[in-house]
Amino acid sequence: MRYFRALLRFAFLFALFALSATLALAQTTASIRGTITDQSGAVVAGAKLTLANTGTGVARTKTSTADGSYLSDLVRVGTYKLSVEKSGFTTFI
Repeated sequence: MRYFRALLRFAFLFALFALSATLALAQTTASIRGTITDQSGAVVAGAKLTLANTGTGVARTKTSTADGSYLSDLVRVGTYKLSVEKSGFTTFI
């Protein structure tokens, strides 16, 4: 009986540790997605998006798809500056 309680206690602590580690990992990254449109609401394909972390200076670049959408996943939690550029348009920050 003593062995069973110790085993049960170990299993509970292991499960608690595994859950807390998973939750902590989930809070370190995020995804940013959206659709680039012009003032009339038309989608803008091929726009260059630059996502720069203001704290670290690390930047990543994406290009909007044919339907104007973009996705940047596995983004570390922080403060960012997003700029959008396309020939013929004013740069949006």
